[in-house]
Amino acid sequence: MTSPPQRTWFGQLRLDWENRRDLATNPAYDKKAGIYHPQITSTSCVCDQPHEMGATDWSGINQPITLTYRGGTEGMGNVLLRGFQLADMLKSLGSPVPIRVQALENLYRAKPHGQIVIVLKTAIRLKSEPILRAFNRWGNTVLFDVVDGLVPEKISNLCASYICSSLTEEHHRRSRGHHTIVSFQSPDQRTPAYPFERRAFSHVYYGLRKNALHLDSLPELHPVDFSEMPPHRSPNPLPPVLTDLRHYSHHYSVRAWNDRDGFKPMMKGFFAARLGAVVIASAEDEESRLILGDDYPYLAASSSVEDVQAIIDYA
Repeated sequence: MTSPPQRTWFGQLRLDWENRRDLATNPAYDKKAGIYHPQITSTSCVCDQPHEMGATDWSGINQPITLTYRGGTEGMGNVLLRGFQLADMLKSLGSPVPIRVQALENLYRAKPHGQIVIVLKTAIRLKSEPILRAFNRWGNTVLFDVVDGLVPEKISNLCASYICSSLTEEHHRRSRGHHTIVSFQSPDQRTPAYPFERRAFSHVYYGLRKNALHLDSLPELHPVDFSEMPPHRSPNPLPPVLTDLRHYSHHYSVRAWNDRDGFKPMMKGFFAARLGAVVIASAEDEESRLILGDDYPYLAASSSVEDVQAIIDYA
């Protein structure tokens, strides 16, 4: 994980001015604007039966829950999965308290009191500092859900707990004295679920090419570019690639890291499982090793092309 650069005194002065300007120019609160009220949804697993909805333990949950994101980012994947779809799941599991999703700027104008406010990745930034401090002053319980983002040090203690999408993040937060809740990053809930069936070996990389190693050095690996999913509750069909991916026996997940990466959840492994496949990964990626275990048969000893090729040959 890379730490954010330190700001100069002039940069901080400019940021403070921008914060005051943003708060002054935010539109007046409109109780009908930018609020999503979740709907009950049925999520089936590979058994084709809905999961048990009545077994959820809600003891201790007695405050309204609001998930909030930076205005204009409602189409981003982390807001879709960790905001809108999570709200639907909480509603479907029989939440005893009101649930809603609302843009940060509009939520600030509503002056919430006594709520659980889950701040999503796009709203966890320095410009949100005055709003986050206000949420705390108003008696809310603020939680940060960072996923793979970076948390500026100046606001890192403005939450009561971190919702961690990976074990590596959970270990890191706990080592720094933070309270944590683990909620793994799941695939889009609309992804078709297919059973594990024996099939001829074939492997695929599904995602952005810049995020994986050795794609040009593994001739049998089939790279498939990522396709955007439709917006939440959209009537548009799912990308046809999701049907095509069911025919692969193994999904490739040997990461290429960059300076913008924080903690990376084992998303490709969970996605492969959803499609009835297994994942090829590297022990050099700590999250993959923790999730899969040291004895996982398709875990390369390192991310070198030689070790990765050896695992592919074994598979």
